[in-house]
Amino acid sequence: MRPQSDSYVNWHSRGFRLVGLFLLVLFVGIFSSSVAADSAATTDEFFFLDGTLAPGGSVNPVYPNFTGNRDFNFALTITGSGPVAFTLRNASNTIVWQGNVQAGETLWGSGTLTLGQNHMTLLNTGAASAGFELYLYDLPAAPYVWSGAAVGIGLSSEARVHFPSDGLYTFNLGVTSGKYQFLLDDMYIQKTAVSPTSVTYFVPAGTHDLSIVQDSTAGAAWQVSISDVGASNNSLPYAKAGGGLAGDDPRFAEEWLPIALGAATQLNLELSVTGADGDNLALEVLPAGQALHVPLPDVYAGETTWSTLDLPEGISLIHLTADVANVGTLGYELTL
Repeated sequence: MRPQSDSYVNWHSRGFRLVGLFLLVLFVGIFSSSVAADSAATTDEFFFLDGTLAPGGSVNPVYPNFTGNRDFNFALTITGSGPVAFTLRNASNTIVWQGNVQAGETLWGSGTLTLGQNHMTLLNTGAASAGFELYLYDLPAAPYVWSGAAVGIGLSSEARVHFPSDGLYTFNLGVTSGKYQFLLDDMYIQKTAVSPTSVTYFVPAGTHDLSIVQDSTAGAAWQVSISDVGASNNSLPYAKAGGGLAGDDPRFAEEWLPIALGAATQLNLELSVTGADGDNLALEVLPAGQALHVPLPDVYAGETTWSTLDLPEGISLIHLTADVANVGTLGYELTL
């Protein structure tokens, strides 16, 4: 039975139990925790800590890393009051991650643990008790399911995922509440999710940075389900659709769509835009291997336009941007 006190921490073992690994600083409490052996599988959790923090209470676990650098993702869920300030320092006392996690959130972040004692601190800065669950995971590989929740004022979630080979991956973007943008790397995939949707994009083999940027008012409860790899390149026709692009909100003003071609191709691009009269969407293409973007004519709500493109072999990027003067949100249908 859980002890009757204002602060409580529970440390469950996976792999083996270590006693006295960390100093816990709370006003009142009984504590236990767990780590797993360094040989854990790449999709496994290797550290878990949960409990309740009194107002102003803190807990300071230490993770002893015995085998050199260890890349990780973490997930931190806060219930009750908040925010809870979370800081993680590596064995050299360098801050790996630092920020506030709000009540009602499951926030993700990533970093690298170094050889030696890696220190964490969770501090309840709220006016009432806060429950928390903290997980540290080795980096996963696709296929993979990633989910969380964010309030409007909260930080964006980030994680790193390994894609084992070049090819097309399907991303099922779940939306339970609010809306968000899903990003893979910088200016590669950027996709708005206002309702559940499924999209397929080419992703090069390797470890990539994933991000969730939630609506600044409504927040988002989200899930990203990543498939196993499919075909090696895109085929034509290449058709994509979207909505919720808002020029007056930098979080939702643009999208990036990659297309991977197995050979140089001359093609036609059709773009239809829906929204308020006078609102428009800018379109440009960054051909594979080129540094300069190719701008195409702006498309206004209610219009369907056609353009001709010569795209080389490789990965080209399509960039859509809503005008800052728009009065509403835009939807689009794009076909190559």
